[in-house]
Order: sequence, then C-alpha cells, then structure tokens
Amino acid sequence: MVDAGQLEMRYDVPVDPAASASIEDVEKVVGILSRAERMTAAEIAAELGLPATENSKRKVRAIASAARPGIVSFPNSAGYKLLRNCTLQELSACISAWDAVIRDATATKKGYLEAYHSRSLEPNEVQPRTV
Repeated sequence: MVDAGQLEMRYDVPVDPAASASIEDVEKVVGILSRAERMTAAEIAAELGLPATENSKRKVRAIASAARPGIVSFPNSAGYKLLRNCTLQELSACISAWDAVIRDATATKKGYLEAYHSRSLEPNEVQPRTV
C-alpha cells in the first residue's frame, strides 16, 4: 500500500531506446565530430537524422557516455568534442567539472543516508545544505 503523497517506484518499465547506444551509433558520432571542432547534442542529433526532441538529445548523451573518454563532454561545456582534439586546458576543465559533480553527488548521497538511518526528518524540518 502506498501512503498518500508517495509515488510507487516501478521496476517493470521498458528501457527507453533513446538511453542506449550501439557500436554503430558511436562510430557515426565519431565520424560527425571528426568533421567539426565541437557540436551540441541538438546539432549531432540533426546530423544523425533524428527529430529535434529531448529524446534525441538523450540518445546523443548515451552515445557520448558509451564512447568515454573518446568523446569528451561535461556539465556546462559548450558541447561534444573528440578527445584527440582537446587541449590540456579543456581536459582540465572537464576533470574539474566532473569533480564538482562527484562532490555534489557525494553530499546528496550523505543526506539521503542520514535521512534513511534516522527516519526522523520531516520534509518541513529539513534544512538546506551548503555546498
């Protein structure tokens, strides 16, 4: 039974094909990026002949993720770029950005673990954390 205000987690939902990538997908995107300095997910999706949708950008993100580290992308970057075309400064920015993601994820996990173990926190009692 689910309490009012809670959502039941579903584990039987089919996998979204936009979130997967094949070897052929990676090869296509590497070919596309080899002809450009840097491209956004929307630009790559258009080159792949995909419609201009969020699912198409998710597909590009999945392809780039499958191709790491060969395709470089990171939070707040200007787009996707081949590793072989990156400068050391760009790679340093990439590493710093992922370090920030890891720090934030670690702090988020810690908060959830504390809540899980205490089970005494009410939503209106939770204080914002500082980063």
